[in-house]
Amino acid sequence: MVFYEDHIPYLYDLAAELGYFQAHTNDKCPAEIERVRKEMEMYCQKNHISFPDYVIQLVDRVTELRKLKKRSNMKPDQRRTRSPPPTKSEKDREYYEYLDLCEDNKAREREDREKERWVTERDCVMTPIKTVNENVLFSEKDDGKINSAIAGWFQKYRESYEWPPGTGRVGSEQIIQYLQSSVHSSINDRHEQKFAISLVEIHRWKTKNRQNRSLEYGKTLDALGSEYLTEIFNFSPFESIERLSFLIRKLKVFNCNLPICSAIASFLYNRKDVPILDRFVAQLITRDFRTAIVDGETVKVLQYIKQIPFRLEYDGTNNRRLSVYTPAGFEDNLVKYINDFVPECNRIAQDLRQLKIKYQDIHGKLVDFYPVDVEMSFFSYSMKHSDYFK
Repeated sequence: MVFYEDHIPYLYDLAAELGYFQAHTNDKCPAEIERVRKEMEMYCQKNHISFPDYVIQLVDRVTELRKLKKRSNMKPDQRRTRSPPPTKSEKDREYYEYLDLCEDNKAREREDREKERWVTERDCVMTPIKTVNENVLFSEKDDGKINSAIAGWFQKYRESYEWPPGTGRVGSEQIIQYLQSSVHSSINDRHEQKFAISLVEIHRWKTKNRQNRSLEYGKTLDALGSEYLTEIFNFSPFESIERLSFLIRKLKVFNCNLPICSAIASFLYNRKDVPILDRFVAQLITRDFRTAIVDGETVKVLQYIKQIPFRLEYDGTNNRRLSVYTPAGFEDNLVKYINDFVPECNRIAQDLRQLKIKYQDIHGKLVDFYPVDVEMSFFSYSMKHSDYFK
C-alpha cells in the first residue's frame, strides 16, 4: 500500500485531466484523496485489473488526450500520422521511468534545500545563501541584536502594508478593523450565525475567494452545525495563546488549511499575539527566494531574524506553497509555526518595543509593535518584491 499511497496525488491529477473529477489540483486534501482512493479501488475490483495496470490505463488516456489537443491546434500540414500504440513492455518502462524521474526530482530538491540552508545559530558565522555570481554573502557575524536600520525596515514595511491588493493602506486597515469588530461582537453575543458569517468573511479576506473556496468553506460550516461553532466559542476568552495549537487543529476543516486557520486565530486573538502564516512569509523566513538580489538593508534584517525551515513544495504551476495538504506536512509546519515562528515574531516585537520603536497608524497615532505587526512587515515586503518569490 505504500506504493499506492505515494502516488495517489499524481493519479488524481491524471484523473482530473481526463474529467473524472471536477476539482483543481490544489484540492488534494486528505478527505478528497481518500475519496479518490476508494473510487480507484472499486474500479480495479469491478474490472478485475491490478493497480499498476490501472495506472498504465490512466497514463495512456492522458497521453492520447494531450496528443489530440495538440493535433487539433496544428495546421493540416503540421500534423503527423499517429505512431503505432506502444507495447505493454514499453508502457511499463515509460511508467517506471516516470517514477525514477520523480525520485530524482525529490533528491534534487532536497539537495537544493541543503545548499540554500544557512546556519541558524546566532553565535556562528553566516554562510552564503543561494547567491547569483557569488556577489551577496551573509558573512558578517550576527550578535542577534536589533539596530536602528533594522527597526526602520520594520517601520517602513508595516506602514506600507496593503491587503487585498489595490485597497491602499487606509482601506486595508479599515477592512481589518471591521473584521475584528465583527468577529468579537459575535463571540461576545455567542451568536452562532453571525460568528459563522464572520469566519467566512475572514476566509474571503485571506483567500480572495479563490476558486470559490470561501463559499465552499461556508458550506462546510453549515454541515458541521452549531456544535462545531460552540466548540470554538469554548476556547474563549482569547487572551493567552497557550492553547493556540489546539485551536488551529479545531479550525482545520475542509477548505480551511493552516494559513487560513492562522488568519482566523489572529482575529480571534485581537490581531496582536498571533501572526498569520502564508507562503510568502514562509519563503522569507525559510530564505526560499531570490536572496541574492535583495538590498543591503534587507540583508541586515535577514541576518537578524531566525531562519525557520518551513516545509514548502511546488503547486503544479511552478509556484511555491506551504506543504500542508498531507497530515505529515500540516503537522510539521504547524509545529514550526507554534514553536518557532510565533515566538520569533514576539521576540522581534519585544526588541522593537525596548528600543521604543513605534509605527504610525492610519490616524497618525504612534503604536507599539506586536507579533502581528512584525508578520505584516514581512508580508508587506514580500508583496512589494513578489518577483523575488517566484
